[in-house]
Amino acid sequence: MNSNILKKLFLLSGIAFLFLCPSVSFSQIVTADTLRTENTDTPSNLDSLPPHSPKMAALYSTFLPGLGQVYNKKYWKIPIIYAGLIGLGYNIGYNQRQYNLYREEFIYRIESGDKKKLHVNHYEIYRTTTANLPIVQDSYRKNRDLFVIGTLVFYVINIIDASVDAHLFHFDVSEDLSLNLSPDLNYCFASRQSVPSLSFKLKF
Repeated sequence: MNSNILKKLFLLSGIAFLFLCPSVSFSQIVTADTLRTENTDTPSNLDSLPPHSPKMAALYSTFLPGLGQVYNKKYWKIPIIYAGLIGLGYNIGYNQRQYNLYREEFIYRIESGDKKKLHVNHYEIYRTTTANLPIVQDSYRKNRDLFVIGTLVFYVINIIDASVDAHLFHFDVSEDLSLNLSPDLNYCFASRQSVPSLSFKLKF
């Protein structure tokens, strides 16, 4: 059970990182490489841009998750952040409640000489033997701890994302910077056959 929970936490953290990390614009049209003689991002132009502090973005998201994303004007990330936090918080609460129920049941049965059951309306607890109650209880405790760790990881990702986005706030991502992914055929001399492949073309 714990390994499945751990896999879910890693998956959730990975998905959160992919959604929250700054994205680079992809262009479907790749033109021939040319030598550009014009560059509008001169030092004087960059100096005239309003300051945008990565430290402030990180501080905002530390104080309140999602606030740094508001500072970076990445409003679409806020629902993702709070959906993740709510989901993790729910699982922490659920496992804590189950832990308390099984713990209460175990203590009650021990004090009554294993002659009475406390949570008679809880089917899973009712059918669990007294010897197995501590095992199930410990399982819920471990699951709770894993979700607490997952919440901390998610919280840190939220801070890192805000800081990285702030670093790239004035970064010019336009048609001049593009990445093209397209299917291709490469000839393999060993097998004398064309092998399907993917072609990456980066233009900047």
